[in-house]
Amino acid sequence: MKNRWVFRVGGIIMAAVISCSLFGCSKSEKQIEKELEETTFASNEIKDTVAVINGEEACADEYRYYLYSVGKNKMLGIDPNMTSVGSFDWEQQTAEGEKLSDVIKEEAFMQMAKDMVGVQKAKEAGFTLTAEETKTAADSVDQALKKFGEDYVLNSIKAMGIQDIEFYKQKIQNMALLQKVADDSVLHMEKYVSDPGLLQEYRLVDHATVQHILIQKSSEKFTDPAATAQEVLAKAKAGEKFETLMQTYNEDPGETEAGYTFGPGEMVESFEAAAFALDYEQISDIVDTQYGYHIIKRKYGITELGGYWMTMAQIEKKEDILQQFNLDEIMKSCALAENRAAAAFSESNTQTGSTQTGNTQAGN
Repeated sequence: MKNRWVFRVGGIIMAAVISCSLFGCSKSEKQIEKELEETTFASNEIKDTVAVINGEEACADEYRYYLYSVGKNKMLGIDPNMTSVGSFDWEQQTAEGEKLSDVIKEEAFMQMAKDMVGVQKAKEAGFTLTAEETKTAADSVDQALKKFGEDYVLNSIKAMGIQDIEFYKQKIQNMALLQKVADDSVLHMEKYVSDPGLLQEYRLVDHATVQHILIQKSSEKFTDPAATAQEVLAKAKAGEKFETLMQTYNEDPGETEAGYTFGPGEMVESFEAAAFALDYEQISDIVDTQYGYHIIKRKYGITELGGYWMTMAQIEKKEDILQQFNLDEIMKSCALAENRAAAAFSESNTQTGSTQTGNTQAGN
């Protein structure tokens, strides 16, 4: 139904720009470069530490990534049909009379800090990456470099606000650690907070963590999917362990026992509405979607736990450095990088096609 809470280790680069530029597919790289030739992108040159969080320095690349990520989500929330972060009005006023860019900067900083604290807590809890997981993180980048070339890979990560490949590799590993503590917290929240009820205070109206059981309408396992869903619902509400029911009945191949954490627009509308309406540990009635029949259980998750951790975090913001970041400039830079990556991807495919043709002719 969706990807996991944090971005996945594999395929991140591939998702960046294969389709077309955020400026639109109709414009060539040279046209975009001409439009932006007067822009210096000074925000990309900032190398200073932007904050110290529990003694750990947060670098400029870290902050740029979150500016892009939070900004793009805000843009799509305002206009779901908007495809160009490079031409969006980031200086518009919000309904509360604030400048949108200021709101994004603050939210980006807080999300960056929250994720960094989460990674720190994952390490404190003893989570590490296996040799295979570490290799997978590196290979996802190295394979892209080998297949598509440095021009494509570097511009793909620049399209997400990141300027350095080595930082990007480390980011993948950190987010994999964060995923581990996120999953574990859903199943064993008592390890992280003595009374999970304390997390009620950190509930967000637009985010939820849920476990769910899906019975597909075209199920090959159950002859009467609708009746099976009713059976599962009755067992769940009678108090049978939800994780056991998931193991027996769930037909969502992408879900682990830890379920999903998501925000607005990430799930189908009826699923989201039902999930957001639940109280913690409450089980929904059957939710009917195009995917099938869902039984949803709301859980405390990393969103609430992260809010709790943040109350104890020691955060030193470098305000003089943070003020140097220009959101509009960063977004235009991301759009230009995406255009360049798309051009590099196209050129790589052309060269691959030519090589294959040559090999075929040589074999004839």
